[in-house]
Amino acid sequence: MKKILLSLFLLYSGLCFSQNWCPPGAQWTYDYGGYCYGGYSRLNYVKDTIVLSQPCKKITETTITTGCFSTGIDTSYLPSIYTYAKNDTVFFLRDGLFRPYYFYAAKVGDTLTIYNQECNSDTLLHQLVDSTGTVVLNNDSLRFYTTHNINTISNYVYPKKLLVIEKIGAVDNYMIPYFPCHTDATGYSIRCYQSDVFLSYNFTPKVKCDYIYTETTNLPEYSITISPNPAFNMLTINSNNNYKVEKVEIFNISGSLIYSTINSQTNELMKIDVNMLKTGMYFITIQTTDGKSVTKKFIKE
Repeated sequence: MKKILLSLFLLYSGLCFSQNWCPPGAQWTYDYGGYCYGGYSRLNYVKDTIVLSQPCKKITETTITTGCFSTGIDTSYLPSIYTYAKNDTVFFLRDGLFRPYYFYAAKVGDTLTIYNQECNSDTLLHQLVDSTGTVVLNNDSLRFYTTHNINTISNYVYPKKLLVIEKIGAVDNYMIPYFPCHTDATGYSIRCYQSDVFLSYNFTPKVKCDYIYTETTNLPEYSITISPNPAFNMLTINSNNNYKVEKVEIFNISGSLIYSTINSQTNELMKIDVNMLKTGMYFITIQTTDGKSVTKKFIKE
């Protein structure tokens, strides 16, 4: 009788966790950007299905992108994602097989192994669990764990750490975590999550879930220029005699302000040290003393 009750308990626990992962109405929004583009990626649960004889969830993905050399906004539809959860582990379909990526029963000191096809040197990435615990989001207590890479094949796997939260998945990475061997690849971080039973939670409260930053101007096109672009250490702002720069602000691809300064220089050239910026695309808003402004894109290498 005890064995029957235990089996029923384990079955019930597994079903509860499966329902927590990708329930009806589940939607994820990720900030993303790379060397010459940026925007957000929207993932939506659409239906239950069966793939490779495995009951699973189908998720569709739409990306909204603005490029470096265009003020236009592009919409792309990417291949569907297939996933399921079992016994505190979440699986994703990759290269013809369902592979484990999230391990909510992990304990501190455990070594986790995930499939990573981004690095040619090894398709298996090993991670050490640094911490576990619970976090309260929308009055819901959710488990989390953090890891760091211990892959000895390549010392250049990026990013080196991962935070995963129950129901939501990777916070500082893509839904299917991936780790390229170079720092100028596409980078992801979650912006918003919601479902029919979980109110929308915004991880970047100052940025709306569907916000995308674009170039704007109310100054003549060549009145103010920036160089070099891409920038390595210093970014130079050059204004003509008719306009004097008063204030400069730099935003990341999600529109969050990360740098602001008042111009104390008297000449037409203003230099900004961009060494503090990570590799990627940014927007710089330049305001003149007469209240006009221009926003331009630039790349930090």
